Amino acid sequence: MLWSIFWSDPTFHTLNNTKATNSLLRIDVILLLVLPQIALTLANSVIGTKDVVNRYYGKIKHRVEINNLLYSIGFGNIISALVGGLPFCHGSGGVTAHYRGGANHFISNLIMGVFLLFLAFIYLKNGQWLLNYPLPFTAILLIATGIFHLNLARPTWETKYGKIKLFLATCVAIFLFFHKTTH
Repeated sequence: MLWSIFWSDPTFHTLNNTKATNSLLRIDVILLLVLPQIALTLANSVIGTKDVVNRYYGKIKHRVEINNLLYSIGFGNIISALVGGLPFCHGSGGVTAHYRGGANHFISNLIMGVFLLFLAFIYLKNGQWLLNYPLPFTAILLIATGIFHLNLARPTWETKYGKIKLFLATCVAIFLFFHKTTH
């Protein structure tokens, strides 16, 4: 992200289809990419994750604190940048997927981490097979996680104005999705 702000290609086109200047500080990139990503990361990866952990993990929910989420995302992104990786963030949907998949102990993190490092090592040797991961299996996992995650809205749904709030939020999300994909 910092590379994009300061040193990205000077032929980058802005929203009004004019070429950006080759200045040191790219205001257009900050406004169009950085600020929305910060808002999304804070909403989904920090506040949303804390809320989902509180709902799923009961007695051990105190282990996940806002400052620890911010530290892990921040340090993780710095380490990722140092090895040439892309930005990443936690996500409340990921917590739902792991919880519903049986991950309820720190050993689950160790197993997942070792497995992913093993896949990375194999991918370095011959990673083409990993690109052929069966899409129907991925779709089933995403749909199941979505349904589990959607159930977290049940308490809101059952309140006096909950149905209206969720309906309006859904309409706005659908509008923004189709508005963005058609322009």
